[in-house]
Amino acid sequence: MAGIGFVLRKLTRQDNLFGLVRGFAHSALASNGPWLFTILSLGSVTLLGAQVMALEDLVEFRLIIVYNFGMSLVMSGPVLMVVTRTLADLIFDKDVVRATGVLMAAGLIMLSTQLPVAIGVYVLYADLSAPMRMAAIANFLLVSGLWLVSVYLTALKDYRAITLAFGLGMVVAALAGGLLAEPFGAVGMLFGFNAGVGLIFAMLMAKILAEYPYPPTQLRWV
Repeated sequence: MAGIGFVLRKLTRQDNLFGLVRGFAHSALASNGPWLFTILSLGSVTLLGAQVMALEDLVEFRLIIVYNFGMSLVMSGPVLMVVTRTLADLIFDKDVVRATGVLMAAGLIMLSTQLPVAIGVYVLYADLSAPMRMAAIANFLLVSGLWLVSVYLTALKDYRAITLAFGLGMVVAALAGGLLAEPFGAVGMLFGFNAGVGLIFAMLMAKILAEYPYPPTQLRWV
C-alpha cells in the first residue's frame, strides 16, 4: 500500500547510520505496532507489578491480556482482511473519501460481534470480581480497536505521529499499571494497561480522521 512506505524509504536512503536506524524503527512500529506494544508494555508492567503484588494476581493479569489479544485477533481477522483490501483499492483509485466510512462500518461490525463474546467469557464463564470483569471487557474491545486502526497505519504519511502514539501509550501503560498495582492489585494494573491502550487508540484514530476527513453531509428527514 502506498503512503508511509515512500516516506520511510527516504529515511533509509540517507547517507548515515542514524537515518537507517530511524527508518527501520518507524517501519517496525507501523507494521507491528500492536505486537511490540504488547511485548514491551506487558514486560514493563509485569516487572513493576511483581514487586508489589501477589503472584496469583500477576498471573491473572497476564492471562487476561494474552487471551484478549489472541481472541480479538482471531475474531477481527475476517473483518480486517476485507478492510485491508478495500482500503488498498480506495488508495489505488485515489478515492480515499470513503476510507473513514469503511473504518466506522468495520468498527460497528466488530463491536456488535465481539461485545457479546467478551461479556459471555468474562461475565458468564470466568470467575472474576465485578471491577475485573469490566476491565477485562474494556481491554478486549480496546485491543480489537487497535487491530482495526493498525490497518490504516501503512496508509498514513506521518510516521512520527505513529511512533509518538505507541511510545506514549507504552509509557502510560507501564507507569499507570505499575502505580495502580500496589493499591488495587490486578484490577488496578489492568486499568492502567487499558489507559495506555486507550491513549494509543485515541491518538491513532485522531490522526486517521485528520488525514482522511469525511466530507460534510446534509441530513434530510423527508
